[in-house]
Amino acid sequence: MNQDLRRTFDGIRTDASKVRNLLEAHLEPLQPPAPNFEKKLQMHSKIRPYVPAEYRSDPIYDAPTEEEERLANEAKQARRKASAKKKKAAADTSGAKATPTEHTEGESTENGTQMNVSVDSPAQPKRGKRAPKRAKKDK
Repeated sequence: MNQDLRRTFDGIRTDASKVRNLLEAHLEPLQPPAPNFEKKLQMHSKIRPYVPAEYRSDPIYDAPTEEEERLANEAKQARRKASAKKKKAAADTSGAKATPTEHTEGESTENGTQMNVSVDSPAQPKRGKRAPKRAKKDK
């Protein structure tokens, strides 16, 4: 293993024994992440059928317990409810923006020209759809 152990700020090479000492003394092992029961349920039900037979016995594809399955379904349901609530809130705010705005017709500007001004909100893009162009048929 040839690794460049130079310090980044001044380029001086660090002694290998010092690096080993630092890694042994000050490096703490990481804890494994918390189990994700949704992922475990998905791996068993959706992915395991497509895994070759010799790898299906791997613990990653094991069936979740009833408790794990219940927790996964609760988490999925909570996520879906939150998403629906967020979509509903977004639809409510966009619906409020789509209402007609009050206009004051013919306000004059500093140079004397007439201009229409919106009172409530900034300009909105057009929402209409244009029909797609059709290709001409050769006869």
